Amino acid sequence: MWDDKEIEIVDKYTYLGIPLHCNMSYSTIAKEMLNRGNRAIKDLFGIYYKGKINNLNVRINLFNSLQLVQSVAMNCCHVLGLSVVEQIKSFQMSYLRRLLKLPAFTPHYFLMLESQSVPIEIQLLKTSLCLLCKLVRRPEASLSKIVLMPYTAR
Repeated sequence: MWDDKEIEIVDKYTYLGIPLHCNMSYSTIAKEMLNRGNRAIKDLFGIYYKGKINNLNVRINLFNSLQLVQSVAMNCCHVLGLSVVEQIKSFQMSYLRRLLKLPAFTPHYFLMLESQSVPIEIQLLKTSLCLLCKLVRRPEASLSKIVLMPYTAR
């Protein structure tokens, strides 16, 4: 009850673009964010083809500097933390494989060396550490600290 009104109980609710499920499964949130990232990659390749952008360095710089795709995939991953590192890494590797037109069994180190890309997990680690530093500096009674600090113990 809220102000004498019945609150409906739902299985799924989207808040600020993040789907929240009744079981609070973080893997489903990560899956949804990575699906959005894959759709953004598809759109990015559409821009490449329509704009006739054939230069590999330009394509990689677009992926890295605009962070269009990365921001979609990394959305809320700082809260999910390091439990989704492998999923985020495979997201970047699939982009690089498609970009370089290489088969699925191409080693990660080769993709990183050939594209001269920075591993996306470094950005995830940086984002997670920044969040942790902000949380540590918050007052003890801060709601964000109360809610998020137990997740840092994982």
